[in-house]
This record gives sequence, C-alpha cells and structure tokens, in this order.
Amino acid sequence: MDNFWEDFETGEIHQRDKWQFELKSDFIPSPSQENNVFIQEFFIFIPSSLQINDQTYSKARFYEDQTNLIRFKTPEFSFDELLNPRATNSPLIRLKEYERPLLDDEDQIAFEREVKLFANVFRSTLRDEAHKLIQHFVNASTAEELQRIHEDIEQLLFKAEKAIESYQKEEKALRYFRKSEDDEKLFGYVSDFLSISLNYSLSALLESIRKRRLPEMQNLDETLCKILQREKKYRETRQLEPAQLQEDSPQNESILYQSGLLNKFFIDVLLLNTSRAAIDQKYHKIIGGFAAAIAMSVYVLLFVWQGAIFVINSEPFILLTVLLYVLKDRLKDELKAISFNQAFRWFSDYKTEIVAPSGQFIIGELKESFSFIDEKKVPAEIKKVRSQEFHSYLETISRPERVIYYKKTINIFQNTHRKAPPRLNALNIIFRYDIHRFLTKASDPYEPRAALDGETLELTHHMLPKIYHINIILKNSLVLPDGTTQEELRKFRLVIDKDGIKRVENIVANGRR
Repeated sequence: MDNFWEDFETGEIHQRDKWQFELKSDFIPSPSQENNVFIQEFFIFIPSSLQINDQTYSKARFYEDQTNLIRFKTPEFSFDELLNPRATNSPLIRLKEYERPLLDDEDQIAFEREVKLFANVFRSTLRDEAHKLIQHFVNASTAEELQRIHEDIEQLLFKAEKAIESYQKEEKALRYFRKSEDDEKLFGYVSDFLSISLNYSLSALLESIRKRRLPEMQNLDETLCKILQREKKYRETRQLEPAQLQEDSPQNESILYQSGLLNKFFIDVLLLNTSRAAIDQKYHKIIGGFAAAIAMSVYVLLFVWQGAIFVINSEPFILLTVLLYVLKDRLKDELKAISFNQAFRWFSDYKTEIVAPSGQFIIGELKESFSFIDEKKVPAEIKKVRSQEFHSYLETISRPERVIYYKKTINIFQNTHRKAPPRLNALNIIFRYDIHRFLTKASDPYEPRAALDGETLELTHHMLPKIYHINIILKNSLVLPDGTTQEELRKFRLVIDKDGIKRVENIVANGRR
C-alpha cells in the first residue's frame, strides 16, 4: 500500500529506492497570465564527513545523478464529469465522434489519443477518489461518519463500474468501424489497463477497511472481494498473472514487467518532447573570441613597442617576441577562465525546451543551475528552517556542512493554438536524485559499542547503526501577476548509511508566506 500513498505525495520528497529520492510537482498555469513562472530551489546540507565538495563532486556529476521527467498532468475529471453527455472535454464522450470510418493517419492518431486519455483519466479519478475515502475512513470516529463513508464507497464502486460499462458500450459501437489487428490490440490493452487500475485502487481500499475490522463494513468487504476476484480471473485469462503466486517463481517476473509496458503504452499520450542544451555550449565560442581579441591586442601593442626599441631580427628582438607570444597565450587562457566564471554566474547551466507532442509550438521551458555555496551565504530564512527540529543544545553547536544549491525555473507559455478549451495544460515534473556518490567515504553501517549492564554489571557489546542526516530545504516560489511572489518552504531529512537511504522524514517548516 506504500506505493499507493506515494502517488499522492505531490510536493513531498519520498524514497524511490535505496539510492534515489523523488519529488513530484504539479505546475498549473493561470489563464490570466501570458507567462507563468514557477521557481524551485533546493538547499541540500551534506555533512562534511562525507567529503562532498566542489573538488570531489563536479557539476557534471550532479547532472549525471539527477533526472527531470516532464509530462502533462493527467486532466482532472470526476466520474460524473466523465460520464456527462454534455461534457465536451470528456474523452469518453469524445469517443462518440469516431463512430465512423477514419479519414487518415492523423485521424487515427487522434482516435487513439482519446482512448489512451480515457484510460489515464479513469485510473487517476478512481485512485484520487479512493485516496480521499481512505483518508476519511481512517479519521472517522462516529457512526454517522462511518455511515456516510460507507455510502460514498458504494457510490464510488457504482460510478466506476458505470464508467467501464459506458466505455464497453462505446467500444462495441467503435468496433463496427475499427476491425484492424492494431485496433483489436488497442481495445484489449484498454481492458487490461482498467482491470489493473481497479485492482490497484480497490486493493488499497480493502486493506484500509480490514485494518479497522468494523462489523458495519463487512458487506463492503464482500463487495470489494467480488470485484477483485472477477478482475483477477480476467487477468488470468489474459495471462497477465498466474492463478497462484509462488515464491521465486519465474512467472512472477512477468507481472510487473507486463504492467510496466502497459503503463508506458498509455502514458505515452501525456509525454512531451524536450530539447535540453547547455548554456555554456551556446556562448562558449563568443566569450572565447572576446578573450582572444583582447590578448591579441595586447600582443600587437607590445610587439610594435619592442620593434621601436630593438633591431628587427636581433637576438633581443627574437627572444622578446617569443616571450610576448607566450604571454599572449597565457593571457588568453586566463581571460577565458575569468570571463566564463563571471558570465555564467548570470546564466543557467541548462535550458530545456518543452515542446507539444505535435512539435508545432513550445509549451514552456525549464532552466537549471547548480553550485556549492558557502554556509555564510545561505539566506537567513533557510538557515532558520535548517536549525528547526534540533535539541536546544545542538542549535548552538556548529555543524560543519557543505551546501549544494540547485535551482529550477519553469516557465509555462499560454497556448493560443487550440480552439477548444485545453485539457492538457498543466505540467507534472518528477525530479529524481541519486545519492550513491555521497556514500563513498561513509563509515560502515554498524559500529561495535561496549556497554555496562546496570543490573548484572556485565560488559556487553552491541552493533549500533551509524547514520548520517542530509537535510533538504525546498523553496517553492510562484510569480504572481502583480510581480510579487508567493513562497513556500518545506524541510525534509534523508536518513542514510553506507548502504543507502534508510528513510525520508517530512519535517514541518514555516509553510507559505
């Protein structure tokens, strides 16, 4: 059930695996703004004992260890909106437009897009509704609250079943015109995807109900079991999973593998084209040209000067000419280094263009920059949050740390190319970061420690865990229409050891300002 809850941790850092943490963020543009600017700043505080600094951990390594996955956010529909015949944005209703022969390849692509979009919306709506009900159920304490939740769960199951029935009815009408092998596979994949989606969300719902063991929820338990059993039998016939799971069986490998392929097939409709380029590659030759011009000017002036003093082709003239040439080369290299360092302080490291699937226009751009910053230059508001959640005597002790600063600026442009109200306009960006390089110099995960037993006075030996804390302060900023910014600070702590991430702690910061 942990994976089910992680799907809702938008804005929360959580552990992806033993080496990586992940942050999911939604960026929803305001229709009233021509450009929507969102800024995310990460202040990563690393214990100095891990020896991570600008000498041991380069900018290139940081970008090797991090990933930004960019796609459209799944459009939000309730089941009522999805089934409403007057909802022109509902992909289920839009499928009715394709109860006819398809005109060309573009028409086929548009048809498949609506089918895939329906599958994604169904999964997202079912998951969101189940999540809300689980939260209410966990916190419910009175008979009235439980009765209301009971009715809400029944309604959710009814609407989910009705959405599937409506799709199946529409599929039957579409099959009259869609008789190719590819369309047959597409319809089969949709049924598989809906079945897996039902199993995923309803299993989490059943698990939460059974944890409380309330007699008044027994009939819901039985209803959920019937649906889950029905879907399990369907997946068995489709060879998506075996009838019985057995430990270490090779058949087990195919379950997640096939569902992963299925997920990639349907998520394709939400994916975006991206083009990433390093800013220094764009301006490197220009800045190098300026440095070469200045160095050459100095060389020419000194060459002319020495020609007025020494006889041309004399030994002093030749010797000084060689020295001036060496000076020119050294001066050019030094000017290039200084120019790069100064110029790129004002530029981001990378710029990613986010392009619509059609490739006809740019939706937005993502700019990234990375650096180590001195602890003294960390903003006061960040220092204050960093010192929270410590024992009072620890707050007065200097904690030697190195600070990584990573900034992302997301700019979403308003799309004027669509005539219909846009369903796909918000972005979902998943930031993943691998910390395995941080642990190269870490101590063993356990250290021996002797302790005296207070009763027997015997000396006992224990293996105690050796951990490190990596504190992350996340600052989210939204630029408002009047030019001001709305800010939010979040604090997270990675508890790690030599073997990787043990857990992620979400620590309350000072919230929005």
